[in-house]
Amino acid sequence: AGVDRDAVTRQLKQAHGRLRGIEAAARAIALPEFRDRLDRITGIGRSILHEIERDPADATRARRFLNVYLDGAERVTAEYARTNRQERLQPLDQNFRELLTEMENTFTEQHRRLVDRDQMTLDVDIEVLNARLKGEGPTAEEVQKATAGEELSFVRGLESNLGKAFQLTNGAAIHGDAGY
Repeated sequence: AGVDRDAVTRQLKQAHGRLRGIEAAARAIALPEFRDRLDRITGIGRSILHEIERDPADATRARRFLNVYLDGAERVTAEYARTNRQERLQPLDQNFRELLTEMENTFTEQHRRLVDRDQMTLDVDIEVLNARLKGEGPTAEEVQKATAGEELSFVRGLESNLGKAFQLTNGAAIHGDAGY
């Protein structure tokens, strides 16, 4: 299956718009600490988009970042900026501080995965080629390894508050049920 470059271009355009939305909301936030962190987060986001522009096949690997994380980050930042204009609440500030830390870590991890992807892809290509040369499909162990990797990625995404929030948002948006 080839890469739908038009779809990737649309995703990238939308993602750049979301980053601009985060930046606009950040300008309305009074605390320099939060503005600085959001500036770092959008910088990492732009680096991720640059990797996808360089290799559009990366859009498939980054679909959760493109479709869920950026959307959630933009919405939460805009809502915090709106709420914070009306009244400063210490618990809200602390929750947002923790969320920003999680967002920065998640964005950094996504960028690392895309950069490291080239090495991992080569390893997978070699394994697939070896399996084909042997005239057999993937072994039960290879299927188990691939399945375990996907499950581990999903579970790791749920380890952070941000990951849980995005999973709930994704369930609600796609299936109409946050618990899906």
